[in-house]
Amino acid sequence: MKDIFGTGRNPARDTDQPSPMRRRILQACAYLPTAPLLAMLGGCDGDSSVPSSDTSTFTPPVAPPVKPPVTETVIYEKLDLKIPPFSDQDQGTNQTFKNLLLPIEEEPRQPVVQQVQQGNIIQVPGQALLPVQEEPRQPVVQQVQQDNIIQVPGQAPLPIEEEPRETAIQQVKQSDVIQVPAPAPSKPKKVGIYSLQYHSYKQVSARREVAAGTPGAVIVASEAKTYEGIESYLKRSLDNRFALLYRAMITAFEKRSPTEFDVSFVTAPEFYWNVPFGDFWTKEELEFGADLCLNTVTKHVQTLIKKFPAWKYGHIVMLPGTIAMLKPMADPRKPNDTKIDGTIYEAFNHVVCTHNLPLNDGAKRPAYMIWPKRTVSHIDFYDELAGSSCGDPMAGTLKPNPLGPDLVHPMMAHVKNPIYECIISVKHNLKVKIGYVTSSVGRSYDSDDKLISGKFQNNIIDGLPFGIDICMDYYEASVQKNQHRISQIDERNFKLDFVLSAGIDLLVSTYDNTPYIQYAIHNDGIGREKAGLVEVWKLTWTPGKPSVTQKRLIFGKWMDWIDRFPSKATKEDSQPLESQIAINQREIFDAPAGSDTKDIPNILDKMNAALVSIWQLDVVQPVETVVASNPVPITVADKTIQFIK
Repeated sequence: MKDIFGTGRNPARDTDQPSPMRRRILQACAYLPTAPLLAMLGGCDGDSSVPSSDTSTFTPPVAPPVKPPVTETVIYEKLDLKIPPFSDQDQGTNQTFKNLLLPIEEEPRQPVVQQVQQGNIIQVPGQALLPVQEEPRQPVVQQVQQDNIIQVPGQAPLPIEEEPRETAIQQVKQSDVIQVPAPAPSKPKKVGIYSLQYHSYKQVSARREVAAGTPGAVIVASEAKTYEGIESYLKRSLDNRFALLYRAMITAFEKRSPTEFDVSFVTAPEFYWNVPFGDFWTKEELEFGADLCLNTVTKHVQTLIKKFPAWKYGHIVMLPGTIAMLKPMADPRKPNDTKIDGTIYEAFNHVVCTHNLPLNDGAKRPAYMIWPKRTVSHIDFYDELAGSSCGDPMAGTLKPNPLGPDLVHPMMAHVKNPIYECIISVKHNLKVKIGYVTSSVGRSYDSDDKLISGKFQNNIIDGLPFGIDICMDYYEASVQKNQHRISQIDERNFKLDFVLSAGIDLLVSTYDNTPYIQYAIHNDGIGREKAGLVEVWKLTWTPGKPSVTQKRLIFGKWMDWIDRFPSKATKEDSQPLESQIAINQREIFDAPAGSDTKDIPNILDKMNAALVSIWQLDVVQPVETVVASNPVPITVADKTIQFIK
């Protein structure tokens, strides 16, 4: 130590000076932590790993390691270590070597640091790594597609410095996420049925009394009262039914999600969208209301299905009940082709079928279809609140309709296309004549309301075609038997038969010759107990055998007897998964969180009670088919691009 501090002889050995090899090592280690560096200075001699007797073996104390914080500061200013030789002028001087071991008193200075991914660290000679104490700040992080990292031995990974470039960053916000429709189901085996139970045959009359002078108001002289006009009444009533069906669907879907099924059907009864016919007081109101109701229902149904996208609710097909109205015939003719005097009305009673299946997947699938009722019952158009009826069709006959030339009334088997005379409003003595056979046909439309087919495309789901019968058509002009009706659908061998009605019962014999029909789904609008009747039949079929003729003794004589073994259908009542789910009909409805309630009106009038029942149908498909899974939402970023240097 005397030698080192200048109190003894002057150092004269070559080992007192660093060798060229050692000098290069020391220069390369200028950025190493202080403790290992001082250990090298104190314990190394020349190029040998064995310390000599004249070399200091001083080892500085090592502080416990400090766990670095999340970020790190890299010091780009070199450590101020006095490594000999310090300059060409002071080589070999004692004073210079003293400066290496004694602290240098100088003004403190702040290290220059750069913020990088791992923490703020400052290197102090002779101490362990210490975090820099500074005011907290938000790091500015540049987002790139993929960080380029260079690894230097003994250092934390550092980003490669390269020329700035523009990187496209897709800014994806939750509100800007676009849901891409999943493929339509193929050969579905698990089918859901959601049936709205509603007493549609006798609707609640809600035409309001208003103040005199109200625009469009109607004065009833016999009552000395003023009532709202037919337009405002019909629009509000249709809005009420629109809101009720939305509530029914959203409530039932909360109870049992349609995503549990490969595809689901929603049904409502015949006349669901109608107001009581007794609320039409003149022929002018009746004719004005026809187009208004028919067009509004079509728009409401299209709006309704958009509230239930497939990515969230699974695939859904809607058969939301019928709207029935009357329009004057353009040129009514008798069977002898002579013109009929007076106005004869034709019935337009149809269901608007819509769905949330994809429209652009190459299947040429329509956005919606219309299926009409072919025949008119004597209880279809009359003042049901006053108890009137159309009576027997004795008001004459029309020329046979080419869409049903052989159709005869069940009470008048010899009369084709008879004419009813019906009392629409007892109070206002409104009577009309209506033809028995209608002229409407099945039609399919695109999303722009353009006609794309003169048929009802009942095969919009691959492997699951379906048929529809509306009330008395089930008996007189069914899509199972009537060739004119069968010609109006794309696929006659359908698996599901939907019957929307108000006052009929299903018949097992209807399916004796239709082995392809697996289920009959019935929704009837005449009340049983709390609401309408809904039921599902599972059908099985036994093929027939050839008839056998044999001799039998009959009344003492041997006669030919023919034993017939026709095909036969049997039915089994399917039990619902959920039954009689009550629907809130208060004016304000609290929809579940996340529901699309935009433009859904409130219910502003009293309505009949509504319930929903849910079934699961296990449809038989060929063994080799694969069932498509329910759609999974695919998120696609909005096309907004932000460029960042």
